[in-house]
Amino acid sequence: MLRPVILGIVVLLILSGPCLAAVMEVEEIGIGKSVEDRELLEAGSEFRVSDGKLYCLTRITKGSGQEARHLWYRNGEVVSDVSLSIGSENWRTWSSKLIFPGMEGDWSVKVLDADGERIREIDFTILP
Repeated sequence: MLRPVILGIVVLLILSGPCLAAVMEVEEIGIGKSVEDRELLEAGSEFRVSDGKLYCLTRITKGSGQEARHLWYRNGEVVSDVSLSIGSENWRTWSSKLIFPGMEGDWSVKVLDADGERIREIDFTILP
């Protein structure tokens, strides 16, 4: 008699597991020229090819133990897909992109949760 009850509870926990998981949130996002002490430096929305490298820094909450992704887009096309492990409930993480001549245009970085759902996006421009 006790065995079916325990089995039922286990099944309910398994089925409700995704519902109990915290919903990952991006509290901060920015594009800049460097990251120092987990802080974005020289943040902006317009950059030059001569900057050479850009960083996307995000502060993610409610995502401990999960993975997020930064998808870097140039003129609507994905140019980079970076997986990022989230280590605590309030976690700063970043990815970077090398910039070369010919990479001018309209850019964006989309932040996706572990299910591939877009949770935040930032747009910026790279000028010659």
